[in-house]
Amino acid sequence: MAADLQQDQEIDRFGNLFYTLTQEPTLEFLESLQHDEGKAIILRTNDLNIDDVVKEYNDLHPDDAQKRIKHLRGNVYLMRNGSNCPDMFDGKIYAGGASIVVKYNGKNYCILVKDKTKGVVTNLGGIVDEVEYLAYCQNVHTLCKVAGIREVREETEGTIVHNEEQVQIAGLHVFPVTSEVMLNKFNSCYFGIKNIDDTYFAYKYYYDIDEAPELMGLPLLKYLFHESHCDQYGNYTLEYVGHNETEYVHALLMGCVDVTNVQDDLPNIINSIKQSMPKIGVYPEKAHPRISSLSMLGNYINVATVGKSKDDIKVVAFLNQDMLKSIVPNLVGLQVYMTG
Repeated sequence: MAADLQQDQEIDRFGNLFYTLTQEPTLEFLESLQHDEGKAIILRTNDLNIDDVVKEYNDLHPDDAQKRIKHLRGNVYLMRNGSNCPDMFDGKIYAGGASIVVKYNGKNYCILVKDKTKGVVTNLGGIVDEVEYLAYCQNVHTLCKVAGIREVREETEGTIVHNEEQVQIAGLHVFPVTSEVMLNKFNSCYFGIKNIDDTYFAYKYYYDIDEAPELMGLPLLKYLFHESHCDQYGNYTLEYVGHNETEYVHALLMGCVDVTNVQDDLPNIINSIKQSMPKIGVYPEKAHPRISSLSMLGNYINVATVGKSKDDIKVVAFLNQDMLKSIVPNLVGLQVYMTG
């Protein structure tokens, strides 16, 4: 059945399966779609109108978000199939995350995650889901904030390796949110769809364990900062087992990068962040993933604004496209929340 209706079938580098349709699919064809669990199925329709049969199919799977087929934009339809691929709403992507900095033994550590599907280490966070969008789409700040809180919990809960044993831990709960630290706007491309408006808000959390040692009772921090998880560079790492996203969670020892003049000196500050980027001992030197300079910028701003009230914070916006592209090629907008 599938072979009769597809002109082209390919698998991308992430393992997602693409069908290009040459005629309108039947309900039986949609029901027959199968691929590896955790890898998306994408239908390219060549301008065919498949909305009626997709609605008929979705009506048979009202409570299964992974099997339902969603029209993303243009001629592209998505079946999530257990994957963690980005979701789109009205052709746009929204995401929320957290700059989490922990002061431990007089030093600042930022909490980062290595996702199995990405070649970069970033702050915790992720994409808004459908339930969140329907509930909070009228307020983008709230929408991204709620998604960020959920993503932090989901990315840090699960089974870790501790003293050569597997231990189940609860995820980190980071509410209430204190304030924003950064807004990123990207011009993204997913599933062959170009020029996607992609909005990401990061919110700041600063945990001073030296001042509040009871914070070490939080399962994530209790295990993460155990001496057995410290590497030769002074960083801490938790390995996750069987998690659908998280491979490692890191507590990265932060250097001394001055971001107080970010409004006038952003390119040099980004260069300083890149030059001071530490190594993480769990990775082989020749296969060390990149650490996001934008995530680290947010973390240094987090530290610089500790103890400041909202009245002390101003929004600094960057619109120079050449400068933004020099930081991240698809970055088209950046705001940071910094002291005046």
